Amino acid sequence: MAKSGMTMKNKMMSAALATIVALALAIPASAQAGASAGRGQGKSSGSGTGSGAQSTARTHEALQRAQAALDRAGDVLNGNGLDLAEVSAQLSNLSRLSELSKLSELGSLDNLHLENLSLELAELTRLGALAQIQGGIGGGVPGGVGGGISGGVSGGISGGIGGGIGNGISGGVYAFGAANEQEEREISLYNDGTSAMDEGKWERALDKFSQVAEMHGKKADAALYYKARAQNKLGRRDEALGTLSALEKEYPKSRWLNDAKQLEIEIKQKSGQPVSVEGQSDCELKLYALNGLQQADPERAVPLLEKMLHGSDCPKLASQAFFILAQSGSQQARDVIIKIARGESNPDLQRKAIQALGMYGGSYGREALGQVFTSSADVDTKKSVLRALMMSGDKTRMFDVAKTEKLPEVRAEAIRQLGMMGGREEIWQLYQTESSVEVKKQILQSMWMSGDRERVGQLAMKETDHSLRIAAINDLGLMGRDSDPILVNIYNSDPDPEIRKKVLNALFLAGDRERMGELAQKEKNRDLRLSAINYLGLMGKQSDEILIGIYKSDPDTEVRKKVINALFLAGDAKGLVELARNETDPNLKKAIVSQLSLMHSKDATDYLMELLNK
Repeated sequence: MAKSGMTMKNKMMSAALATIVALALAIPASAQAGASAGRGQGKSSGSGTGSGAQSTARTHEALQRAQAALDRAGDVLNGNGLDLAEVSAQLSNLSRLSELSKLSELGSLDNLHLENLSLELAELTRLGALAQIQGGIGGGVPGGVGGGISGGVSGGISGGIGGGIGNGISGGVYAFGAANEQEEREISLYNDGTSAMDEGKWERALDKFSQVAEMHGKKADAALYYKARAQNKLGRRDEALGTLSALEKEYPKSRWLNDAKQLEIEIKQKSGQPVSVEGQSDCELKLYALNGLQQADPERAVPLLEKMLHGSDCPKLASQAFFILAQSGSQQARDVIIKIARGESNPDLQRKAIQALGMYGGSYGREALGQVFTSSADVDTKKSVLRALMMSGDKTRMFDVAKTEKLPEVRAEAIRQLGMMGGREEIWQLYQTESSVEVKKQILQSMWMSGDRERVGQLAMKETDHSLRIAAINDLGLMGRDSDPILVNIYNSDPDPEIRKKVLNALFLAGDRERMGELAQKEKNRDLRLSAINYLGLMGKQSDEILIGIYKSDPDTEVRKKVINALFLAGDAKGLVELARNETDPNLKKAIVSQLSLMHSKDATDYLMELLNK
């Protein structure tokens, strides 16, 4: 009975891990665009192409290692004697790279100091999907970086194998399937709906917005408004009016009510006319006329542009109108953008206006953003302002918020943005004056993002708080092979086994196979040596020669079992077959064959068939 229960739990965990793999591979195209922009900015600021290429290769290799481990993690749960805690722990560290994936959302990177980033954005944005996974599992996408996966997957797997897998799943992986999964699904459906609307695919837009409205989440009122727009476009005027009535009834304080009233008037005015789905030609003509008017008479165009922002006939027209306003240098246009940014419109337009002030506003935009930040009590609005300030390069205001903000979530966002801006001195000042360990961890992460290896290394060696020191060691690993001398120095000088184990983890993240191989062969501490062997497996097939050499030279059964597991994690079926052919110990040979049975490899299949035919 117990065995049956464990098998079921293993299957449940396997399914969860399979979901993680699928999400990790679903990288949005916008991330690649952001990476391309970041790479270009990095070159223009003087980054060396040689080191960039090496860094890219290392990051790509790290990603491959993580994905290879994930691909096999579900199967491992049904195996025997594997230490999955060390596999899953890597997700926590890799997911911290995801902060840089937020750069892909930015429309302009002119003021971003990308030369301070130690790893190339093109590869880091590919790791961005891990942030969504990690944040979801840990209890919140916005604030979960650095703790979610560690507390979720790692807690679920290691705690489960140790005897409490049920609690591990419910506290970790299942959290991913609850509130945060619903929030992510809501955002995804909402974005799909707006995309379909922009493309004139009204049936699809109606379906997506209907699903969002039924979720009753943060975007439910906006979804009802857009649902009514889609119904109107499809000629379902009575349904559209009913949807608008539901919006007013269910969300009486919604900021979408003014837009809803305007749409209601339009629908009633056209009640005697057939509503055409094929309205795109009118939109195109209006776009041409709008561009022409802006060129000829910008001041006259502004009131018309403002009116078009709230029109429902052509989403593309409203989007283009906003773009023209944002790009305009006239005071009248600036006043319209600032008014919208202050919240005198719907939340979507407010977000766009805040972003526009950061991208195109210059000094007046930074001043306006400061006013919006001070006057708003909404956390999401404040965060949007901080991201816009980062785009504008306003390090002074960002530093001030990071020092004085009372809302922990908003202050944490300011600290993160300082890291993206390369504010090394400001971040160091924050760290020195901060008393909270939890806030210091946020500052330390920002220090890593700014590329300040020297100070992160200093904290890794001398920080007196144990948890902060461990976090600094992890960050050093994420900063690449240039951190190896510091890490090796810590390993050789500190006898604490826990610190040494964290250094091993950091060396793994840095991709230092050579150093890891040395420790796997020569380390006297048994537990540390076994950990090093396991990491070698996670570092891919290139480790096979070292691993097979350890297996052949060390008669210790536990060491050999760890090598078998490591070769499995590396996907090296050929190496395992080689060991199986020469192994005389029945138990070890059984362990090898057990792992081969889980591997989808020609070498493994051929050997298994060979055994069956004997």
